Amino acid sequence: MKLWYSYGIVFERMLDMAIPESIKKYRPKGTEIQEHKGRYYVYKVKAVYDPITKKSKRKSEGCIGQIIDGIGFVSNEKKSSNNTVKEYGATALLTSQSNDIKEQLIKIFGIDGLRIYTLAILKLLTNSNQKNMSVAYERSYISEMIPDIHISKNTLSDYMEKLGLQRLKMLEFLNEIPRNKNGSIIFDGSSFCSNSKNNPYVDYGYNPNNPKAKQVRLIYGFDTESNTPIYFNVIPGNITDKMAFISALKESNLSDCTLILDNGFYSKDNLEAMTNEDIDFIMPLSPNLNVVKQFDLKTFERIHFHFYYHKRTINYLWLETDYLEKYNVYVYYDLDRRRELLNNYYIRQNIKTEELDSKALKQLDNDTKYFGYTFLISSQSLGAENTYRQYKKRWSIEELFDTHKNTLMFDMSYEIKPISQLGWAFIEFISLLIYLRVESVLSSHKETKSLSVHDALLRYSAVVKCKNGNIWETWNLKSETKKQLELFSVTFL
Repeated sequence: MKLWYSYGIVFERMLDMAIPESIKKYRPKGTEIQEHKGRYYVYKVKAVYDPITKKSKRKSEGCIGQIIDGIGFVSNEKKSSNNTVKEYGATALLTSQSNDIKEQLIKIFGIDGLRIYTLAILKLLTNSNQKNMSVAYERSYISEMIPDIHISKNTLSDYMEKLGLQRLKMLEFLNEIPRNKNGSIIFDGSSFCSNSKNNPYVDYGYNPNNPKAKQVRLIYGFDTESNTPIYFNVIPGNITDKMAFISALKESNLSDCTLILDNGFYSKDNLEAMTNEDIDFIMPLSPNLNVVKQFDLKTFERIHFHFYYHKRTINYLWLETDYLEKYNVYVYYDLDRRRELLNNYYIRQNIKTEELDSKALKQLDNDTKYFGYTFLISSQSLGAENTYRQYKKRWSIEELFDTHKNTLMFDMSYEIKPISQLGWAFIEFISLLIYLRVESVLSSHKETKSLSVHDALLRYSAVVKCKNGNIWETWNLKSETKKQLELFSVTFL
């Protein structure tokens, strides 16, 4: 009789209770089942004697396969062509909404466009890294839809260098992305921490959330009207967004639009570049600029105008300045926002104002002086309210970066070659295009609008294709799931 630790017994029973009976009945002898993201993986285990505790303990010998509801245990070992099971539902959802993207990639990159497209789909399905991409490919039905794609670890490493060198083709693809003329384009950057020691792009830079970490920077352009990313680039971590902006402006070939920028893009050179190219823009001014420091905030106590935004009163004034006389400059004051920022600041810093001396109070007043104030500069005569509302569209790119980092969990930290990093960033850009398109379609149908993309992919991944002889059959297809997938023109032949 095998002896187990008492804690081990409790933990094993807890795990066992979480596994459905319909899955447990397929568990091979001498194994355990572990659930991960709705899939049930089978690990071979054995009992070994521990000479220290003088008791037996369980030792895992690795994953040997998974159990698929309604099918049974599917081994990791290669099966003959007469009995193959591959995930289908999630793959079909993604591919049904992105055929035009695939065709455009083929048009520009030739046969390599199929490899780029396949990698982008696999990134969404499993977020596999370079090492495991070939395994993800074989387990997905996309390996039948687009066969003979070479993505082994070594092949992929070489290909990413080749892809990273094709920046002109990437830009050709970006320039073909449909966007609304005369719309708003948001530019912004985001930091990705990296521990790579041999990547010259990895360096210290501005990162308020993690100032001690080295990083690389990712620049994105986003069309607010079509909810679509239209530009990307990877830059060294010590390069500021405003330094990279002029090159981004030239690469993106923008016209007939309004650029909405953050204060990280403000510089005299950038203003001149946009003016020379007749590009309209809206951008905040940093409190560090003299034109802002010279403004008397007490002016709002005497005279101001106002409008309402999201049930809040926004006070505003025009700012006349010789330094920026070519442009329209507005000052906004949001009292509710100021109170919110002050409250958060006091809590975060654990500040008790009654315990501060006069010097500390003066410093506190200086640190929080501009809370609730916004200074916007615009090349257009939209008026104060419309300028403010246009600028507030920036929330969309904040959501985009949040999706990029937290929902899709894309990671740029592992590559040691900048050129390969650019290749992977392009793959992830394509993935994001497809993700946002699927998200939009899900929300447009009442049957699926409550589903996130992650939930939909998880739910539909239970639908598999099973090959019997030379015929692929669809299994695990519930009537509700079938109706939902048919909304996306998914077929089950």
